[in-house]
Amino acid sequence: MKRARCLLLVVLPAWQLPLAADPLLFRVEGEHGNAWLLGSVHTLRPSDYPLDERIEHAYAAAGHLVFEIAPQDFTGPAAAITALELARFADGRQLADVVDDETLQELAALLRKYGTDAAQMNGYEPWFVAMQLMNFTLLHHGYSPLHGVDLHFMTRAQKDGKRTSGLETVREQLGIFDALPMERQLALLEQTIAESGNAGPELARLMRAWLDGDENTLAQIADEEMQADPLLREALLVKRNRRWAAEIGRMLATEKGDVMLVVGALHLVGEDGLVTLLREAGYEVRKVSGEEAPRK
Repeated sequence: MKRARCLLLVVLPAWQLPLAADPLLFRVEGEHGNAWLLGSVHTLRPSDYPLDERIEHAYAAAGHLVFEIAPQDFTGPAAAITALELARFADGRQLADVVDDETLQELAALLRKYGTDAAQMNGYEPWFVAMQLMNFTLLHHGYSPLHGVDLHFMTRAQKDGKRTSGLETVREQLGIFDALPMERQLALLEQTIAESGNAGPELARLMRAWLDGDENTLAQIADEEMQADPLLREALLVKRNRRWAAEIGRMLATEKGDVMLVVGALHLVGEDGLVTLLREAGYEVRKVSGEEAPRK
């Protein structure tokens, strides 16, 4: 997938690839400790674990885990309630009122392939339907958010009694999509439908770049997929990264001990990525190489 794939930041292909050669893990030096930035993928399989030893050491060193959304907000019932509230048409319209018949037929065929009745999508806005279709595609190929890097560390941190927090709320994150003009939502849905059954090569390229910690390729992928919609790039990546960089700076100045931040991989790379923003702010940001690892 192209633009649709980028909206979820990182999704995965349907075949096994070798373990990460160089994970997307960075160390940022602070006044009283370090921040470890891990570029995550949001869907994986049980067979993709264990993760690289450097990631495990970073987790062990950190007393505070920070995610895009705090675990208690991400996994609690309020998250689903908020998502459905934003996803529904506020004026009572149905999907068929805004989507043409041909697109609806193509959507219905794909959903039948994935064992879902298209009628279940009637009351939801196109952006939400596009996200559901992406999720069904991944599940069809054996990938699940239940095994994503984010949820993996959320569960472990809560079990291990580590402090956890989030950089934004569910409403803030999904509100980016809900605020899209209808024509952009329709374009997103049409793009997702067009590419959902033929995503293999591009997804393999993305996964390979993540496994290798290939910053240049990941940045190139983000540029390729966002160049057609600068407004969406600004909302989805640029503005959020700026807010997050400021919050990371605050944590580096005030936190005692190490912090591990787990965010989508495409947030770390490129000229608007967190690594660049933090370096421009004067922080020393170094990728964790194979010869070094965080100390426990």
